[in-house]
Amino acid sequence: MKRMVNSSSPMQRRGAIAVITAISLVTVLMCASLAVDVGYICLLTTEAQNTADAGALAGADALREIEYDSVLDRVSDIIARNQSSQGFNSLDDQIIEIGRWDTSTRAFTAMLPAEAGSANAVRVVAVRNDVSLFFAALAGKTTTNVSREAVAMFLPACSGIWGIDSVKVPGTIEIDSYDSPEGPYSSSSAHQNGDLCSNGTITVSGNANVEGDIRTTEVVLNGGAMDITGVVEDALDLATPPPIDFGDAVTDNDNATIGLTDAGNNPLDNSSVSTPGFYDLLLFNSENLTLAPGTYIFDDIEMHGTSSLTLTGPTTIYLDDDLEMEGGTVINTTQNPADLTIIADGDFDGSNIKLTGNAAFYGAILAPNSAIQLTGNADYYGAIIGRTVDFGGTFSFHLDESLPIASQMKDRVALVR
Repeated sequence: MKRMVNSSSPMQRRGAIAVITAISLVTVLMCASLAVDVGYICLLTTEAQNTADAGALAGADALREIEYDSVLDRVSDIIARNQSSQGFNSLDDQIIEIGRWDTSTRAFTAMLPAEAGSANAVRVVAVRNDVSLFFAALAGKTTTNVSREAVAMFLPACSGIWGIDSVKVPGTIEIDSYDSPEGPYSSSSAHQNGDLCSNGTITVSGNANVEGDIRTTEVVLNGGAMDITGVVEDALDLATPPPIDFGDAVTDNDNATIGLTDAGNNPLDNSSVSTPGFYDLLLFNSENLTLAPGTYIFDDIEMHGTSSLTLTGPTTIYLDDDLEMEGGTVINTTQNPADLTIIADGDFDGSNIKLTGNAAFYGAILAPNSAIQLTGNADYYGAIIGRTVDFGGTFSFHLDESLPIASQMKDRVALVR
């Protein structure tokens, strides 16, 4: 019987092991390169993105000043601060552009300094070149370049009409603006800041002439037509309703001064009110109630027939629920929208603010939890914020730019790319 004998010598075995060890070492070093250098590049990429985001947001915020150089200075300062914390300085490599962001095409167009007055966005490319790597030199790569881009958009506060969830225009509406401290409204001197805005959809099945901007996520023309002097831009889903705060009005109000109607009837009723201490204000037929200037709080206001509520000076009305004017009229004798503010809570429970009729309305309505319906054939002077807004008539709306609620929806800045 023959035996197989291993003819390799110890020297040969040691040589084979050395080759295997060398190959294994190269493999380990390559893995180390992947683990260390790739991780390092990911860190640099994250830092560059953070720098680009911060610079773009700062630049978009600086667009309020509408000065090309001041925007560049603000962005450069933010980039320099970020680079300093990251241990390098290369401002000359960075790209900073001022221009316009088109929400429909999601494209940025850079502008020259002379054109920057209409800019709404800032683009920043954060760059870090020739960064030394650790182990990648074994594969012939000693340095790498990293760059990340960000575009941020500045959206001025939308003034005028806010239907936070939706706006519907089945009728015909003309929207513009004026500043009441400068004097009464005049079509010859009207401003073009009568914006129409929604976080949802604006649906037009009638006709809308907007002397201002459209801010919405979508415009749907249901056989209707829209003429816009301003821009159509994305609402960016950043507008949130201002909180409703009755403050001390629940206990500190002027309800006790409410007298009888001109017909001698008591307009207050609590037979169907669920909140203790609250009353409904009810007016029927041709009744008129005159309120002295002050602060009032009701559960509901219902006005029927040709009834009227006459106000003679600065008046604030708080509503826990509904305002329904079935043909009734609110007469603000000063014809100054600042002298009437209606603040409704609504609690998202289907509460309504219904204004009908053909008489001019001067005032501000802040009802972000309510469905607002405007019908009839009248002029409205003031501002409106509702959960939904439905225009069912033929009328004009003139934003009073001086009203506090006209700026309730704040300026917004957001990254768009």
